Amino acid sequence: MNRRFNHRLAILFLWLMPPGAALAQDAGPVDLQWRPDVCQATVGDLIVLDLYAVTNDGQQHEVGAVDAILAWDPHVLELVGYEHQPDDYEWFWDGFFPDIYCDGINDTWEDGDAFYQALAQLPYDCRPTATPRGLRIVSFVFEVLAPTEGTEICVLPSIGDWTESRVLGTEFVGQVLTGDLGAATVEAGVPPPAPSPAPRSLTDPPDSGLEP
Repeated sequence: MNRRFNHRLAILFLWLMPPGAALAQDAGPVDLQWRPDVCQATVGDLIVLDLYAVTNDGQQHEVGAVDAILAWDPHVLELVGYEHQPDDYEWFWDGFFPDIYCDGINDTWEDGDAFYQALAQLPYDCRPTATPRGLRIVSFVFEVLAPTEGTEICVLPSIGDWTESRVLGTEFVGQVLTGDLGAATVEAGVPPPAPSPAPRSLTDPPDSGLEP
């Protein structure tokens, strides 16, 4: 096999293998961060929060795949879906894939958690790169359901028996780059009341709708 084909197989294998099979190591050089990390909104608003891969060692690191377990308060926020901006990296596949490790995270979003996955393009010369400035992975859309002085949307390290949040590299199969997993805070108030109609003066004649 040539080098390019080997690389394609390596990325696909490292994404499909169970999380526990990845090589254990200390905190890695790529953090998952939310931007903005504080969002102010009003009940009924749709808010968009971006998830970034940001290096913490001043270097650049190629990313083969990202798995992220999202968690939020379902009484305050509702996950509507996800979107990409025009200048985002185009993933080979991304979204809320049915959970193949049987933890059932994506069976429903009404319980306040979801499992997002992204797999890099397979051609050898088309890899996403995390940098100190950050690589935007995806934008998540939430609807604000209730007022709150502050509720968190976070990336959990793990949930259930198998599922983990992780950033995987491309240098070798099982390379784990996962660093800190960030959180964003949403503050939401109630919408202002609709203005009342101006009171009619008792001396005003009734409006007949006819022009004088």
